[in-house]
Amino acid sequence: MKNFRFLILLLLTGTFSSSFSQTVKSGSKAFEKPDSIYVVDLKAVDYAFAMPAEIPSGWITFRMENMGKQNHVAMIYRSKSDLSREELRNKLDSVNFDFIETTVGGPGFHTPGNKSDITVHLDPGNYVIICGLQAENGKSHYELGMQMPFKVTKNPSGAAKPEADTKITLEKYKSSRTKTFATGEQTVEIVHEGYPMDFHLLRVKDSTTIKKALNYMNGLKDPSPVEWLTGVEQADPGRSTFVTYNFTPGEYAWISHEFGMWGMMDRFQIRKGDENKELPPVKQTPPEREIKITFGKKGLDYPEEIPTGKSRLIIENKQTDEYVFHYFLLKEGKTEKDLIHNYNLFLQGKFEEAEAEIPWASTVELGPLGSMEETHVDFKVEARNYILMGPIDLKQSFKEQWSPEIIHGMKGVE
Repeated sequence: MKNFRFLILLLLTGTFSSSFSQTVKSGSKAFEKPDSIYVVDLKAVDYAFAMPAEIPSGWITFRMENMGKQNHVAMIYRSKSDLSREELRNKLDSVNFDFIETTVGGPGFHTPGNKSDITVHLDPGNYVIICGLQAENGKSHYELGMQMPFKVTKNPSGAAKPEADTKITLEKYKSSRTKTFATGEQTVEIVHEGYPMDFHLLRVKDSTTIKKALNYMNGLKDPSPVEWLTGVEQADPGRSTFVTYNFTPGEYAWISHEFGMWGMMDRFQIRKGDENKELPPVKQTPPEREIKITFGKKGLDYPEEIPTGKSRLIIENKQTDEYVFHYFLLKEGKTEKDLIHNYNLFLQGKFEEAEAEIPWASTVELGPLGSMEETHVDFKVEARNYILMGPIDLKQSFKEQWSPEIIHGMKGVE
């Protein structure tokens, strides 16, 4: 999700025509596609979407074009019911997302002037489209108008599943790619496995681009300091999203909003005349050390200080029930007191104040963990403050369990 409120939720429980098309524009060039694609023109402006209110089912290619002055995404969800615009707005304003049935995905980051084709499979039903980025005043783009319901009919689009030039698989905390990229038109299949994640493409212009991109991902607040070319939004495990874009020679990077700060990115270079080639299996560099956390009968056993460097954080559940944990990398100068204060603000309903004071740079979910199960994440420990939140019992609401007692500070030391 592209918004602070969506993250907390995980814990708390004008029209353009669509048509068949042979010519699809992406990036700055036009390229030929088979006539078995169904294109829906999706325009994003500040702050509204323009697209048909009703589209067919099957494989649908959203031709996302950002005609505004800020970065935008188009997150697509299947809704449990037929919501009017007013009903959808009321639910979003009250931070009530119980209408979401499935997370479909959709177009990711597109900075002004950029466009690409994003293809997803839609079953008949009711859907909503949302932009969850933030304006400079702290309000979400969907609060300012970037949200709308639409219907998917039983009439089939007749479009075929796209053929990919390369495939990227998104797993929890990591990605893998089957082939190199070539110059020109490329269709990339993004496979979502195990955890809803997004992936966004930018052109690396200089040595500061990646750092600027990661800093932007801390809060997703306008304006973006880097140019985002295209991307895919979070989707439920088992789904595939296809991205079609024209690549020119240069250096690029795919970065995950959720896990980019933890090293989940794919940086690569394309030279003139490059072709798709099979990639050998990636050799995993072992971490320098392990950080072991255990939740047993005596409570949570964890180190309060962790050495800097490449590490593997391992958490094991020795209890009989199922639990989940969240691990936070705090912003410079922030402490566990800031995180506690922030959550208190949100639970008191002071949403705008809470969003304006987000103390973390990034967070990862660890779990759910059943009895005697463990999970891990590899990352580079910095000389910063970290927070382990948990254990959180999945059989109870987060509100019932919220207490400063579930906040555990850990400090990276050199």
